[in-house]
Amino acid sequence: PVIITMALLSAIWTFNSFEIIWILTEGGPRGATTTLIIDTYKQALGNYKFGRGAARAVVVVILLTLFAVFYLSLLAQINRKVASE
Repeated sequence: PVIITMALLSAIWTFNSFEIIWILTEGGPRGATTTLIIDTYKQALGNYKFGRGAARAVVVVILLTLFAVFYLSLLAQINRKVASE
């Protein structure tokens, strides 16, 4: 159970990686390393479009929630299959 939980948390933390990308490249040349989080930051705080930044943040939360639900349901199916064998 610990490894499975850490795999889910690692995937979420990787999706939300901001600091390293921002410090090293600020989105990179021509947006090569721009992620959804970096783009949200640029929209909200760089362009002063707080509404658009908030909407993108909500989209990120929804995407991560859907990913977690999918991952946990897949895990439950695997556990049921292993338990029935």
